[in-house]
Amino acid sequence: KRNADERAGIRDQHTDAAELPLSSHVDDWIATVRAKGSGDGHLQLMRTRVLRLANLAGWRSIADIDEDSCNDALASLQTTVTDAAHVGEDGESRGLSSQTRNHYARHVKQFSRWLARGKHRRLAEDPLSGVDMVNVEEDRRHERRIPTDEEIVLLFEWLAGDARTGVRNRVAFRNHMTPARRAVGYKISMATGYRVSEMRTLSEA
Repeated sequence: KRNADERAGIRDQHTDAAELPLSSHVDDWIATVRAKGSGDGHLQLMRTRVLRLANLAGWRSIADIDEDSCNDALASLQTTVTDAAHVGEDGESRGLSSQTRNHYARHVKQFSRWLARGKHRRLAEDPLSGVDMVNVEEDRRHERRIPTDEEIVLLFEWLAGDARTGVRNRVAFRNHMTPARRAVGYKISMATGYRVSEMRTLSEA
């Protein structure tokens, strides 16, 4: 039956690809990006964001991907909610900034371009080519500046705790980092200028 369908022209590589779960294609895409040298931390973030957006958009296969549902899903990322169920696997809740929304958009557009490229492309054309970025200048959540020397001293004193009384400040754990490890991370960032995503790709030589 399959061979007969292929000879009749009613089944091709796009038909086969559409029958696979979307997560299977995402994993293949991530493997391709990994082969180009991207770090595991960044790859995991890309995968998580694309799958989260797909879930919000209601995509179950690559045949479901379209601009309207993508734009609706991206807009929903900026909707403020308090339900813990809306927090993603990457720790990001809804009510995100325009800049973070654009990160999601870039990742999913990269995925959709990959689906439509190459000899063994899985879609006849890129379904998200018309999805645009939003203006981040109109939604600045945090204006970044260089901390003063006094602020840096206070930061590390807070992380170190009160040496006189021996009472350590309670610092919320994120990414399983203790206050001591967080202090090291800040020092590396200040010395190198690396962002968090860049530091996650570092390893011992």
